Amino acid sequence: MSIVHTELSESIDRLVANPVIARLYREWQDLAVGDDLPAFAAFDPEARPTLAGHLMVMEPGDGAFRYAHYGFRIAAAAGFDMTGRLTSDFRSEVGAFFERKYREVIESGRPLYTVHHAEHVAAVVSWERLIMPVRSRAGDRVIVCYNVPLDRKAEILDGLMDASMDGIVVLQPVRGGDGGVDDFRYLIVNRRAGSILNREPDSLVGNLVSTVYPQATGRLPVYREVMATGEPRQFELSAQLEGETRTFRLSTVRAGDKLVVTLSDITEMRRMMDQLERQQTDLLFANETLQEQAENLVSLVEDIEEARGQAQAAQRFVADLMEAVPVPLFYWNLDGTLNRANRHYAAVYGQTTETIVGKRPEDILPPHVAKFLREHNARLLSGSETNQMYEGDVETAGRGRRRFVVHRALMRDPADRPTGIAGAMLDLTDEYALRRELERLASTDPLTGLYNRRVFMERLEQALALFRRYGQPAAVALLDVDHFKSVNDTYGHDFGDKVLVDLARLLRGQVRDDVDVVARFGGEEFVVLMPETDEHGGCLLAERLRQAFADLAFETPAGPRNFTASFGVAAVIADDDVTSLLRRTDEALYRSKDAGRNRVTRAGSPPPGPATAIC
Repeated sequence: MSIVHTELSESIDRLVANPVIARLYREWQDLAVGDDLPAFAAFDPEARPTLAGHLMVMEPGDGAFRYAHYGFRIAAAAGFDMTGRLTSDFRSEVGAFFERKYREVIESGRPLYTVHHAEHVAAVVSWERLIMPVRSRAGDRVIVCYNVPLDRKAEILDGLMDASMDGIVVLQPVRGGDGGVDDFRYLIVNRRAGSILNREPDSLVGNLVSTVYPQATGRLPVYREVMATGEPRQFELSAQLEGETRTFRLSTVRAGDKLVVTLSDITEMRRMMDQLERQQTDLLFANETLQEQAENLVSLVEDIEEARGQAQAAQRFVADLMEAVPVPLFYWNLDGTLNRANRHYAAVYGQTTETIVGKRPEDILPPHVAKFLREHNARLLSGSETNQMYEGDVETAGRGRRRFVVHRALMRDPADRPTGIAGAMLDLTDEYALRRELERLASTDPLTGLYNRRVFMERLEQALALFRRYGQPAAVALLDVDHFKSVNDTYGHDFGDKVLVDLARLLRGQVRDDVDVVARFGGEEFVVLMPETDEHGGCLLAERLRQAFADLAFETPAGPRNFTASFGVAAVIADDDVTSLLRRTDEALYRSKDAGRNRVTRAGSPPPGPATAIC
C-alpha cells in the first residue's frame, strides 16, 4: 500500500504550513556548515523542553533504529511508548517505511519532511514529521524527528457532529432489575438535535427520555425493539421549529450497546413529494378519462381530438410547473435515462434541457457524480430505501462550487409499481457560509479578534485534564490595564479601544503559536493560558509581556503616552479546578494592583516591593 502522502527535501520552510517545522528546518540549515551536520546538543530534547513532547531520537543499528527518546505527547496520541525499542518492532509496511526514510536521511545528510497514514494509532488519521540528521557527541550520525498528528479522528468526528444538518442523538439504555430496558438516557446530543427538540443539548444529556418528554413514551417500545432485534426503524413526527411546523424523519439504529437516533428535516421533500404525487394522480386520472372517452366516443373524431388536446395540456402543465419552481428538479426513468428536468437543473451542469433529456448520467454528469447517482438509484429500486436526502458540494457551471441538499424519492403508479425517480436540489450555499461565519463569531471577541471567554474556559478545562492525566504543567496569567477608566475619560472610548486592540496584537506576537491561548476575559482584562509551562516560566512570560506593553507608546494630542498593566500568575496544582485556579490568579492580580500596579505577582507570593520583578 502507499504510505507517503507528501515528501519534501527542499524548501521545507516555504512549502510546509506548520510554523514549528519551518522554524526547526531553518535552525538546522543555519547550524549546518558544508557537509558537517549540526551538533545533537542543538536539538537535544532536554535542551528543548517546549518541544520535547513531540521529539523522537533514533540511533542507527544493525538493520533497524533504536528509539533513544520518544516524546510524551507522541506517546499520548499513539497510545504506546517506544522508548528503548526498535523500528523493527513495527511489523508492518509503516515500520519498513520508517526504517527506509531514516536510512535515506542518514545517508543523504539532509532533512526530510513526510506525511503518512497512522496505521498503528486508532485515534490519529495521519502524522507529519521533520526528520533531521545530526552529529552525536561521539561523532556518529543520529536522527532527531519532530512528529505531530496532522488529523485526529476524534476532531473529525466532532466536526462532523457539530456541522451535521441532521440532529444526532445517542441514547443509553436503562435496564431494570429483570435486565429488560425500562427507559433510555440521553448520552450525546448535537446542536442540530437541540434546535429540533427546543432544548439546550447540555440540558438533555444525562436525563431520561420519559422524564424530559413524557409525551414521547409511545416511542420507547420502538426503541426497545431496535435494541432487542438490531433491526433499524424509521418513523416521522412533526415539531415546531422557529415558529413553523416542520416534518422530521427519525431513523433509529443500534450501535453496540447504544442507540443512535437521527432526526432529518424532510419538510421540503415531503411537500415536494406530495405535490408530485398530486400531479401524478391528476395525470393518471386525465389518462383514464381520455381512455374512457375514446372507448365511448370512438366515432366522434372531434371529441377524440379534444381529449388528445386535454392530455397534451396536462403534460404542458407539468412542464410549465417544473420550470416555474425556482430550484433544480429532475425525473429519471427506470432504465437510467433522464425523463425530464427543468432549466435550473440543466444550468447546474452548464447544459440546456434539450441537450440532457433522454441522456444517461454518464453523458451529463462528472464520472464520480454519475457513479454516486447509479449507486443511490439502485438502493431506491431495490426497496432498501424509499426516500433519500444527502448534502454536498457541486462544481457548477459559471457559479463555482455550490453546496446543495438533494431530496430524491421513488415514484410509483396506483398498482404500486415503480415508475421512476424524482427529486429536487436545494442550494444552501449562502446559509452554509452564514453558519460557518456565525460559528467563528461565537468563538472570538469582536473588538480584538482574540478568543472569547467561552473558548478560553474550554481550553483551560483541557489543560486541567492533561495535568490530571499526564502531570503536564500549565500556567495562567491574568492581566488588567492600569487606570483604564481614566484612559477612556481622558482620551475617549475610541482611543481606549485602540489601546486594547494594540495590546491584543502585542500579546499574540509574544506567545507561542498553536500552543499558548490568549483571550479577552472582559473589559480591559486579558488572560493567557501557557501549556507545558510551570509557575516560573509563566512569571517570565508575564514579565516580558508587562515590559513590552510598558514600552509601547501611543500618540495622543499631548504627545506620546505609555500605559502599564498589572499581572497575576498561577500554575496548576493538585486538586485545582477552573474556579480555584482562576480565583488564585485573580487574587495575585489584585495584589499587584494593591502594591502599586505595573508589576507581576505569582499566586501565593507576598506582595512585591517597589521593584516589578517577582520571579
